[in-house]
Amino acid sequence: EHLVNMIPTLKPRSYSIASSPLMHPDRIQLCVVQVDWTVESTKEFRIGEATGYMKQQQPGTLLMCAVRQSAIVLPKDPRDPVIMAGMGTGLAPWRAVTQERASQKRKGMEVGPCMLFYGARYSQSEYLYREEFGQYVEEGVLDIHTAFSRDQARKVYVQHRIVEAGERVA
Repeated sequence: EHLVNMIPTLKPRSYSIASSPLMHPDRIQLCVVQVDWTVESTKEFRIGEATGYMKQQQPGTLLMCAVRQSAIVLPKDPRDPVIMAGMGTGLAPWRAVTQERASQKRKGMEVGPCMLFYGARYSQSEYLYREEFGQYVEEGVLDIHTAFSRDQARKVYVQHRIVEAGERVA
C-alpha cells in the first residue's frame, strides 16, 4: 500500500474543441493524435495513457469530460479578418473557428477572411483535415498556408510562411 501511495495520480488531459456549435450543434469533436514511442534503451513500445485509452473505446462509448471556457476571443463582427497559426493538433481550435465562419457564410452572412498558417512534419501523414480545409478554400472562407518541415531538403516552418505572406498579415 505504501508503494502504491508513492505513485502520483494521472493528471487530467486537456484537448481543444475542434468543431463549431453552429456546424455541429449536438456534438463536440476533438482532434487527437495517438502518442506512442519506442524506449531507446529497451526497444519497448509505449502508448500514451489518454490516447491509448481512447483508442481502446468503441464508438458511442461515453467518457467523462468537462468543457471549459475558450481562451480564444473572436471579433464580434464576423466581417473582421482572423489570422490563425497552428502546428499539429494545435490546429483544433482553428478548425472550429473556420467551421464557424463557413456556417455563417452558408447562412448568407457576410464573413471576413480567415487566414490559416498550418505546420507539421509531413504532408502525406500529418496534414489534418486536408479535404475539409480544401472545401473551405473553394467556398472562399479560408486562405491556408502550409509548412511541412520534412517534405523537402530545406526545412520550412510556419514562421517562414507568415513572412512570405508579408503585407497580407500586417
